[in-house]
Amino acid sequence: MFCAGERHKAGSPGFRRVFGVAGERQGVGLRRRKGVWRKGQEERVKGMEKILVVVDMQNDFVDGALGTKEAVEVVDRVAAKIEGFEGRIFATLDTHEQNYLDTAEGRRLPVPHCIRGQKGWELNGKVLSALEKKGYTAVEKGTFGSVKLAGLIGEIAEAEAGGICVELVGLCTDICVVSNALLLKAYFPETDIAVDSMCCAGVTPKTHEAALETMGMCQIDVR
Repeated sequence: MFCAGERHKAGSPGFRRVFGVAGERQGVGLRRRKGVWRKGQEERVKGMEKILVVVDMQNDFVDGALGTKEAVEVVDRVAAKIEGFEGRIFATLDTHEQNYLDTAEGRRLPVPHCIRGQKGWELNGKVLSALEKKGYTAVEKGTFGSVKLAGLIGEIAEAEAGGICVELVGLCTDICVVSNALLLKAYFPETDIAVDSMCCAGVTPKTHEAALETMGMCQIDVR
């Protein structure tokens, strides 16, 4: 018998059975979890209203003030994902005002970005074109996670007798993607929530992988 503290250690027998031995090479546990959480998922989501959340695919995060080569590389994949998606689509826009540097985020990350009305705030052209072809709902947010997004998805969930399933793509894996994924999981604990790792990029490859690991641990399906 284990005490409460022991039961919740990453290295405890219960966790090892599901996630593997603590201290495994990064990525091994994640691959195991994919099999656990996705088992039978295809059957569960049949008949559900499918929702795609495109997170912050804005110029400043792609090739602007906070852009990375990894973000540039996922643009075509995100656009293709949107074009092939059948369901409702939301696109979040990180949105700051001219006083950004005076905000809590601005003091910790003193790089002005996604200032409302500026080019960096706008969606990447390829992504925007794909969104406009399919139809989408834009959701502005002033911080990492969007409670408004959760509310809008909640309205759909209430109206759909067959339930919903949600998939997230976008930028940055380790900040706004993980924030929204965990927020949605908290709001809808019985809902299938997934993230497409090939359509996301983080601040660095290392923090991208760490965020995927975190989401997998929280029973978000990492594809």
